[in-house]
Amino acid sequence: MEKILITLGFNLLSLVPILFWLAFFLWQDRKHPEPFKWLIKVYLSGFLMGPIIWLLESMLLKNAALFDGAQMLQRSLWLCFAGAIIEESIKFLVVYLLIKRNSFCDECLDPVIYLVTGALGFASLENIVAVFSLAANKTNYLEFLSLVGGRFLGANFLHALLAVVIGTAWGWGVKRGYS
Repeated sequence: MEKILITLGFNLLSLVPILFWLAFFLWQDRKHPEPFKWLIKVYLSGFLMGPIIWLLESMLLKNAALFDGAQMLQRSLWLCFAGAIIEESIKFLVVYLLIKRNSFCDECLDPVIYLVTGALGFASLENIVAVFSLAANKTNYLEFLSLVGGRFLGANFLHALLAVVIGTAWGWGVKRGYS
């Protein structure tokens, strides 16, 4: 019972970096905030797209045998690049399909806010999976803090940053009426 409570506590704490980044980006849109209902829908869609992304990435890894003759560095770089394309494409597609007809997506910053929210939903699932992985290995508190701190400055920030870049391009399209 104690292990379950500790794991649950670690999972809740692993969401703190996500809440920080989400609050930071939502604060940028404080003059014309997006409806909370839509933000929740997009966040949950980001959370739920994780299994789809992992399925596609696992298929990619199974087919990595194509690179048997390649050098290790070349193979690793290709897998990272292809994995990133899969993640960012699926995250964009899911959020775009959910938001494209939304009348609230009317400002240049709105696609950025929605994409960051979806990306952080996905990052939340990654954090939870990472914490369960640590719990299964009987980790200590210092390893947990290292994981959360590393994901805060690494993966969580990178998910948000890429969503900003893609959302900015989408936002320019919204501004020009191409959405």
